[in-house]
Amino acid sequence: MRSLHSLLFAFILIEPLWAGQVPIVGDKDAPIVYMIRHAEKPPKTADGQDRPGLSAEGTSRAEHLVQTFSKTSKYNISYIMVQHPKKDGHRSRPYQTVEPLATSLGVKIHSKIDRDDAAGAAATIKNYVAKNKGNILVCWEHSQMRDIAAALGITRYSDQSGWTGPIEYPHGRFDLIWVVPTPYTQIATVESQKVPDLDDGNSPIPPENSARQSKSLPMALMTIVVAHFMYKLSFSII
Repeated sequence: MRSLHSLLFAFILIEPLWAGQVPIVGDKDAPIVYMIRHAEKPPKTADGQDRPGLSAEGTSRAEHLVQTFSKTSKYNISYIMVQHPKKDGHRSRPYQTVEPLATSLGVKIHSKIDRDDAAGAAATIKNYVAKNKGNILVCWEHSQMRDIAAALGITRYSDQSGWTGPIEYPHGRFDLIWVVPTPYTQIATVESQKVPDLDDGNSPIPPENSARQSKSLPMALMTIVVAHFMYKLSFSII
């Protein structure tokens, strides 16, 4: 009898692994790292050069982040870090993206790390989360976000996120939020900022992965049924 109950208990424990869902384990009070891309940028010049600053859409997004990450939101942002802006206005989009939010929260923007210094950015994040409780918002150019993620120790998307493949911020998206809880080894979820008129219809789940995610529902239901049957069976044998 004891062995049967032990088998049932073991099944319940290993089921998430069997289903391909690795649970996230860590200190529930540890800071969460939120990573976003800067807001929309203006069109390139006639000779193909980037213009500094944000577009009208980007300015609208920056202003709406005040609501998305407000003091009453679930995000509880206490620290904001962006890449170092240049004096000529280049590389300033991340700073401009979070500036209205920082003003609203009364939080200083930390902008000493160079855009390409992924190791320095990761070290700053690690130093913060080791000594503080509030969550951290990181805003960067999208092409460098994968390098920061790698330097931080992020190796994968969680199965629950619905995302697969390399850790890369999509080129055509400006609304995604990477949610990275302790122990900072995977992106637990990918959320949308849901800015009205800009993100209407945008899903945080990439279209190519929606079919894979929908197929996981029957497996989850089957697992529940099997677990319930084994539980009932164990007591009927007593």
